[in-house]
Amino acid sequence: MGTFNLSHWALKHKAFTLFLMVASIIGGSLCFSKLGRSEDPQFTVPALSILVVWPGATAQEMEQQVLNKIENRLQELPGYNHLTTFSRQGYGGIQLQMKGGQSTEQLNEAWYQVRKKVGDMRHTLPNGVLDPVINDEFSDIYSVVFALKAPDLSYPELELQAQNIKKVLQK
Repeated sequence: MGTFNLSHWALKHKAFTLFLMVASIIGGSLCFSKLGRSEDPQFTVPALSILVVWPGATAQEMEQQVLNKIENRLQELPGYNHLTTFSRQGYGGIQLQMKGGQSTEQLNEAWYQVRKKVGDMRHTLPNGVLDPVINDEFSDIYSVVFALKAPDLSYPELELQAQNIKKVLQK
C-alpha cells in the first residue's frame, strides 16, 4: 500500500470534490461580503506640531524668544514624552509627542491643553509673531509593504537586515 494521493482520491470521488469546491466558494463569498470595510480606520496619532512665524527674526531670536517659551509650557503637560524643535530665519516649529497607549479622550484633552497654553502665552511673545498654527490631524496615513529577497542570506540574517532597513526608513 502506497502513500495517500489526494489527486487520485479527488478523481475517484468527483461528486464529493465538486461539492467541497462549491461549498468553499459560497462560504468564502459570504465571509468576504461581511468583512469590515472601514476606508479610514479610527485611530489617533499621539503627536502634534506647532508652526510659529516671525517675519524678519533670526533663527537665534526665534529660538530664544519664542520657541523656548512655548517649549517650557508644553513640558508641563501630563503624558508628555518628547519634544523636537527647529528654528530657521523667520519661522520655527515644535513637534510634541505624547506617551503611547493613551485613549482618544486623553489625547483630545491634551490637545485642548496645548491650545489653551499656547493661547494664554500669545501676549508674552514679541511683537510681529504671527499666531502659532497647531496641527494635530495626523490620521491620514498611507501604508507600504516591502519584501526582501536574498538567496545567499539565512532567515535570521535577512530578518536582521530588514530591521536595519526599518530603522533607516523610520528616521
